[in-house]
Amino acid sequence: MKRFLAVSALLSVLAVAGAITAGGVVAKGGGPAASTSTSIGLEGYYEGRDHYGRQIELLYRNHHIEHFFIHMTQIHGRVPVQHSRWDQPCHDDAYCSQGHWETSHRLTGAYRYNHGAVVHFHAHRSPYQRISAR
Repeated sequence: MKRFLAVSALLSVLAVAGAITAGGVVAKGGGPAASTSTSIGLEGYYEGRDHYGRQIELLYRNHHIEHFFIHMTQIHGRVPVQHSRWDQPCHDDAYCSQGHWETSHRLTGAYRYNHGAVVHFHAHRSPYQRISAR
């Protein structure tokens, strides 16, 4: 049973990674991804970590990601959010990202630099507004 669950989890991760690298925002020139999320994110400051432990921060308001920071470095500014998800296309020598809300307070996504590796992250809504102080 444990082996079955481990294989199922691995297949789920590979399916998501394949979708992100093949047709999502993280692929160069990707457009808005189809919405599968039913949660609408609450406006505010979100913080979390990527799979390498780097700090992720973003501010969501007026149906836009206003700022997106990785480890205190802004990777992009204003990106529209539609149907509880965003998709910032990749361009040469620039970051790109995509994500969606899992609940009204929690989101998940991925980013990459130029043609590099895809890095996944999770973030949650926080009462603190660290970005606005920058």
